[in-house]
Amino acid sequence: MNLIDIDIDIDIDIDIDIDIGHAVRVRRTELGLTQVRLAHLSGLSCQTLIGLENGALAIWASIV
Repeated sequence: MNLIDIDIDIDIDIDIDIDIGHAVRVRRTELGLTQVRLAHLSGLSCQTLIGLENGALAIWASIV
């Protein structure tokens, strides 16, 4: 693996985090849930949920 391969892998991971975060936000909105309510229902902190929806935090398999 060279440096270019590593950069591509990082970009793909970031894109996936953003896509999943967007999907969570869209579905939450469709269901009429606030971030506070979804955070409570999911056992996440509100800050964590906000970070996930914004793609600022990596998505862990245990959360999904």
